[in-house]
Parts: sequence; structure tokens; C-alpha cells
Amino acid sequence: MAVGRFQSYKILFTENHRFRRFWLAGVISHLGNWFNYIGIFVLLTKLTGSGGAVSWFLIAKFIPTTFLGPAAGVFADRFSRKAIMIISDLLRVFIVLCFLLVRRPEHVWLVYILALVQESIWTFYDPARKASVPNLCSPEELILANALSGATWSIMLAFGAALGGFIT
Repeated sequence: MAVGRFQSYKILFTENHRFRRFWLAGVISHLGNWFNYIGIFVLLTKLTGSGGAVSWFLIAKFIPTTFLGPAAGVFADRFSRKAIMIISDLLRVFIVLCFLLVRRPEHVWLVYILALVQESIWTFYDPARKASVPNLCSPEELILANALSGATWSIMLAFGAALGGFIT
């Protein structure tokens, strides 16, 4: 299959049902992630009026990856990747709902805790997701599937951020 040819992607989607379902789940997950980012940026800006609050949010989002990333990769190799992804997404839904508790400036600290927990969960989700692709695709499909996954992340960044911006 040739990367960049529309026909190759069409064949991948029509012939590989497992990858298609996996990819669609990723589209929804990525869209939600970027929507969440923008929603939190707007929430923090409205509650605090400070760009510094957004900076602290970003710091809280990137700390877990730094410290948990190596362990998360090993975890994805030792346990069911499917279970890791399902449990991670369910936990992240719960965490996102907890953001609704933040309604006043004195509750902003909760955003940082929730962001830290949310990103800790994602740190386990991401290696499990990436390591699953070779199990869903033939060696011939793998390059195409990885290219599509990377492009999807970028496109969902744009759509999720735009959607988050329009709604908030």
C-alpha cells in the first residue's frame, strides 16, 4: 500500500474492520482531549484573569508524562492493552466530569489536581494505544496506519480546539 494515495486508505478502512474501529475511537478520544484543553484554558482565564493560571495547568499536564512515561511503556507491554485503553478512557471521562465542580476562583486549585490525574491516566493510555497498532494491521498496512494516526492527531487538534473555542 502506498502512503499518500487515497485508494490505499480506502482499502485499509474497508478491509481492516478492527483498525477502522480502533481509528474511529481514537478520533473521538483526540477530539475530546483538544476540546477539553480549550475548555480549561477558557475556564481558567475567566476565573482568574491570569495567563499564569493557564501556565500552571500546562505544567500540571506535562509532569506525569515525564515521571510516569517509562513505567507506562512497560505496563503496556505486560498487561492487556485493550483493558488499559478502556479503563483509561472511562477514568478520564470521570475526571473530565469533575472539572464541572470548578465554578469559583477559590476552586481553581482543583483544576491542577484534576489535570495531573487526567494526564497520569493518559500517560498509560498512549503507549498502550500506540503499541496496539501492529497487532491490528498487517506489516504492509502498518506504515499507512501509522501515517494516518499521526495525521488524525493533527487534524483533531485543529477540530477539537476550534470546537472548544466555539462552544466556550
